[in-house]
Amino acid sequence: MRKKKTNHAVFSFVWPGTLCCFHCGDTYKVSLPCSLEIAHAITKAFGKEHKGCKESERGRGLRKEHESDYEKYKKKEEGKDDPVSDQTSG
Repeated sequence: MRKKKTNHAVFSFVWPGTLCCFHCGDTYKVSLPCSLEIAHAITKAFGKEHKGCKESERGRGLRKEHESDYEKYKKKEEGKDDPVSDQTSG
């Protein structure tokens, strides 16, 4: 049975415009705004460049930091009022 492959090179929405490699710990800040074509090309190139990265302590630290910031983001979003339900109530 093959091990499930996970994406370790990702475009972060928690850190807007940042590409992250959770194996080597490298990041790349994309200059935004840019066209979808450019964003796609940069993302594809970053993924290709990091395809063979080996896991490292730096990468694990980056993943932990990202997950922590994601949890903070989720809590912040949960606390916001839902504009759709506000319009339908009352």
